[in-house]
Amino acid sequence: MGGELQVTSGDLRKLSSQHRQVATDVASADMATRGTGVNVGSSHGLVCSLTTAAVLAAEQSRTKAAKAMQAVSHDLAGKLDSAASEYDTTDRQERGNLDGQMHPG
Repeated sequence: MGGELQVTSGDLRKLSSQHRQVATDVASADMATRGTGVNVGSSHGLVCSLTTAAVLAAEQSRTKAAKAMQAVSHDLAGKLDSAASEYDTTDRQERGNLDGQMHPG
């Protein structure tokens, strides 16, 4: 492994924004299949009650997983924003320290 890792607060904020978008996309994907179990039950009747129950259970599992993924994405986005702010604060402080050490002329 070689090379120097360079990270900017802008990089971190971009990643944060991407994670928030992931959370939004996961919510949309979850909503796309909502109601499928009810639709199966109403369109196929009692003859498919076991299938309907299985689809409803799968829907619940999918929603639970989607909410967990959203929570992780939002949590990571918050941490990335916090890290970006810390980078900016450190840069400002160190810029001030360097400015105090460098005297013109």
